[in-house]
Amino acid sequence: REGEIWIGGLATIALVILVAQAYAFSTKFVTQYPSEQVDNSDFACDPTIRNAVFETSLQSLAMAKSDDEQVIYDLVKNQRLTLNVNLLNTAITCSSIYPKQIIDSLLVPINFISCSQNNSIVKTAIMLSNDAVTIQFIIDDFKPIGGIRIGMSGPGKENGSSILKELGFSQAFYNADRTLAQSATVSLQLTMAINKTEPLSGSDSNFTGIWYPTYTVDKNSIFVTREDYISSSNLTKTALTILISQSSYYIKHNQKPIVRQSEMIFKNFIFTLFCMEILGLPLILLKLMIMPLFKFIRSRCKQFISERSESYELNRELTDIEDPHQVSSTCDLVK
Repeated sequence: REGEIWIGGLATIALVILVAQAYAFSTKFVTQYPSEQVDNSDFACDPTIRNAVFETSLQSLAMAKSDDEQVIYDLVKNQRLTLNVNLLNTAITCSSIYPKQIIDSLLVPINFISCSQNNSIVKTAIMLSNDAVTIQFIIDDFKPIGGIRIGMSGPGKENGSSILKELGFSQAFYNADRTLAQSATVSLQLTMAINKTEPLSGSDSNFTGIWYPTYTVDKNSIFVTREDYISSSNLTKTALTILISQSSYYIKHNQKPIVRQSEMIFKNFIFTLFCMEILGLPLILLKLMIMPLFKFIRSRCKQFISERSESYELNRELTDIEDPHQVSSTCDLVK
């Protein structure tokens, strides 16, 4: 009986430790979500472990969207974009730059939001009417331009669970010992990206949106040597054309938790029952099979030993009875 108590106590301690470790791990693991808002994991060997799984797909802009996705789609689509163009390593002034928008092969003058020059850099900004336009900078000067930087910016906005990210990107283009050609074209394609983050509990998902840029430019054609630039027949002006277009698709990122809170509670409960069954099964086998078998073998051994002992005592008594008769016969023979 005392042995059974010891075995049961050890099994209970092992069960409590195992279940406590499982509860601690699952509780910390489930809070590692969403991935962009958590720090490194300190409860596992891999500090990058996250309670998140990602799915990425390309969706056509013409496809029907859910009501939640339509909100973030409209926010990104209607974001007010500003085109930022910087002329690098040049002595050109703002008064020599004339921005125009090409509409049906016509050059329509537009105004700068701002234009400044400092330390051989001219910074310009233009408000775009939409995300698919062609802008041309007419630079009425022959001074060389060492490089250009083209980028975009736009304010962020929030509407319920949909957040439009603030836009801000730029890319510099230059070629060592060369200057910008008198006719240069840079293509900039914008691709909408929508991120959907499913909740740990409930059904309301969060959405974020932003534009991704893709530049297309041939540096060997838009930059020439200074000798070629000087020897050019036309030194009156430089035309920098920027083609801005939008992709016919958008990128959809979907982030969802591997384990939700309700799933964690249920699975922990099932795991506890499983451990209790696993640890209880040996005790059941011990009581129903091993202990009865042990007791049976033990009783049989005792019975066998008892029978052997009784047989031995009986033989010994018979031997003691026969010995006096043998001694008497021997004495008669001697006489």
